[in-house]
Amino acid sequence: MKKVLILTAILSAFSFADDIKELKYNTGYAGGNLDNSRLQYSQFINEVSGKVSLDDEWKGLMFNFDVSKRNFYDTNQDAGGDTWDTDFNIMKTQAIGNIDMEWTLGFKYGNSDNMKIGYLDGLIPLKQLNGHGYEFYFGPTIAFKIFGQQASFTPRAVYYNDSDKYTRDYKDQGTEGIGGDFDLAVGGSLAEGRFGGLTYGVQLNNHLRKPTNAKGSGSDKNNSVYLNYIAILTYSSPRYYGFGFDLNVFNQWEKFTGDEERNNGFYVSPKLLYTHTFDTKIGKFTVNPYVSYNVVDEQDRQIKYKNKFLDYDGNKELTGGIQFSLNRE
Repeated sequence: MKKVLILTAILSAFSFADDIKELKYNTGYAGGNLDNSRLQYSQFINEVSGKVSLDDEWKGLMFNFDVSKRNFYDTNQDAGGDTWDTDFNIMKTQAIGNIDMEWTLGFKYGNSDNMKIGYLDGLIPLKQLNGHGYEFYFGPTIAFKIFGQQASFTPRAVYYNDSDKYTRDYKDQGTEGIGGDFDLAVGGSLAEGRFGGLTYGVQLNNHLRKPTNAKGSGSDKNNSVYLNYIAILTYSSPRYYGFGFDLNVFNQWEKFTGDEERNNGFYVSPKLLYTHTFDTKIGKFTVNPYVSYNVVDEQDRQIKYKNKFLDYDGNKELTGGIQFSLNRE
């Protein structure tokens, strides 16, 4: 109830700000089962994101933000560290013929404090231990169609600076340098009918980094590319009075060139959800509670920690939460 009151206060504060186009607040809980016998860790997740129109300054200009905080706890519910992850950017849309482009200038900041190595899935989060880092990026997202499917290509120039035992996209922790992102995405609807819909998405993310300052980290400063390839297939049932069921089949493959660290994860996650939208004086307000569970969570991970390579299996994670959103577009 307290969180609902906080959100209501935020919305009231923004009620006179016509430039706010979208505002979302997601709060949830997730617990992972590392050894298939009992709950090994849990985390509380809070995330705020939104869009603010800057049309008064420059037509088509938009300010976007995304701020998330995670607090982790061990089996005894003792504190197990926390993380911050933020992304602030200014975006300008541009149309050239039949091609739509979004130019983005952004800033990312991440921080991990007292994290334990086994709490997070994937490859990158397991490397973000007890440190912080930031990144400036600039480039376009180019939207186009391929074989009738919606696709996009995002090339970006990047400057990054990581400190202590932290990295965002480089193979070694605690370095400073430059780089480029080359991301390709494609997706769309495969089927739609009375029994529901089937959609898919594929992302091929390639992030090149070249350190210019090892900052005493011992890094060899060699070029490295973080490869993050994702494929997802989603079945969505028809909605009955706001209630629905989704089934996500998800595969993620990650690798750093220049070392032996890698991850290959395969997940099958059923999800129950409810969605209800209210028309209000300040826009469309949506409430969306949900719960999901990884019935299949197979991860083949190998990371380097304290000069040793460690192997990890997957976490069968239970996730539940509620998202509040305001749409004024």
